[in-house]
Amino acid sequence: MGAQQATLFSLNFANPAITPETSGVTSVQSLPTSYGNIKFLDLAIHNTSKIYHGIEIFGWIEFRTGSDAINSTNSYIELPPLTFVNGGTFYINYGAGSTSRQLQLQEWNGSAWVNGSYAEVNTVASSTWYQQNWVISGAGTKIFRLVMSSASPMNVTEIDVTGNLGSIAVDCGDTIPFGKVNINKVTVIKSFKVTGNYLTSNISIDPTLPYKVSTTQTGAYYSSLTIPSTGGTVFVKYQPTAIAVNNCTLTLSSTGAISKVIILTGEGVQLSALNQITSFSVMGQAGVIDETNKAIKIIVPSNTDLSLPYTPTVALSAKATLQTTGAKYFVDGVPITYTVQAEDGTLSNYSITVIKISALKQITSFSVIGQAGVIDETNKTIVVTVPSNTNLSLPYTPTVAISAKATLLTKGATYFAIGVPVTYTVQAEDGTLCDYQITVNTVTRNAEANVTETRVYANKGIVLETEYATDFKVYSVAGALLYEGTSKSGLSPTQVSVIKGVYVVIIEGKSYKVIVK
Repeated sequence: MGAQQATLFSLNFANPAITPETSGVTSVQSLPTSYGNIKFLDLAIHNTSKIYHGIEIFGWIEFRTGSDAINSTNSYIELPPLTFVNGGTFYINYGAGSTSRQLQLQEWNGSAWVNGSYAEVNTVASSTWYQQNWVISGAGTKIFRLVMSSASPMNVTEIDVTGNLGSIAVDCGDTIPFGKVNINKVTVIKSFKVTGNYLTSNISIDPTLPYKVSTTQTGAYYSSLTIPSTGGTVFVKYQPTAIAVNNCTLTLSSTGAISKVIILTGEGVQLSALNQITSFSVMGQAGVIDETNKAIKIIVPSNTDLSLPYTPTVALSAKATLQTTGAKYFVDGVPITYTVQAEDGTLSNYSITVIKISALKQITSFSVIGQAGVIDETNKTIVVTVPSNTNLSLPYTPTVAISAKATLLTKGATYFAIGVPVTYTVQAEDGTLCDYQITVNTVTRNAEANVTETRVYANKGIVLETEYATDFKVYSVAGALLYEGTSKSGLSPTQVSVIKGVYVVIIEGKSYKVIVK
């Protein structure tokens, strides 16, 4: 796109009030115009309508005297001083009734008229109108004249001189969008660069409120300011105080230049500041939200495969946006940060922790009144054999060991009765329960004596003698069931083959400690 131009001089000789008719005077004449006085020598000025060279014209000047060598008698017209910012153009419409009629544009250099780089114009054909545009270079005040440089005559209907204007350029285009901005809470600042070309004065920056401008991002902002003619960086602040659409303008202007207008678009809105996670579930388990500490804990079964990525289901505050998306790898007990953005742009970070929960709920050891119980894990029973003189009218508090992360729900001192089971309940971390039946038995002195008198045969183990056929069980001291059967009646020996060691024999709910040597 060519440079923008301003008219510095324009004359078409059709107005008799400005250029009255004259038939040519051989002394220098002067006429006032709105651009300044023009001077001329030996010109005929015509401002009537006429068909000339086949075209109807309304005013023209006729150069009456000329020669190939320009001298003081050649017809000329001299324009008033004209000021250029960055060059321009000099235009004429000319013609003659004969060929080879010539005009020369000259410029005054302070001491003489010079042709410079301005080409001489020539009527190649008679009775033809021509147009000529000379390019003017440089800045400053210049004086020009048109002079006859051949035999006369030559006719000119119009003279127009334009100057290239200085320009204001920006790097932001025609629009700066600010978007939706929360009223009374958020300030948006944007910047752009200004470049002044061939300007003769400072550049004025004038935005429409509520927009304000500054030359520094953190400095004061104004409703108007100026920057040097060469340009600079301009910061624009938008801080709406009311709900409204603010499509406004910012105008950049400088003397002698075409103003530059930028459209500023923005909307003051009431944006939500809510940025909460209202529910969070993953692997089919709902998380427990601690809003105060912005923490969410999700308990998953102990057999959950955490080597796989999982995509959680997340619910948020109205108009909020979840910034953390997609499938994630969760590590047992290791937090992951999830970020939520409110409509007004504020952020909230939540710490998400997945914890594997244990399903173990075993009693691993049980002792009471100083005696260790025999645990049957398969049947969830525990038998404790205590001395026959134990006072069971008193409550006793057992010592119980359970699985890691499990909880013993039966606590405190308990009254035990011989052969009467007491239920002890263990709860796993996952909430599931397991009941154990605890039975306390005593060993009578007679039984102890009988056991002590039991005949022991090498490599033949335990011998039982009972009056009646009776069911019995043999346990290791670790609680493993080794043998169960029915004894012979009539005190006939019943033999159980075992290796050397210590065993517990249970007959009719009574326990007997047997040492096989």
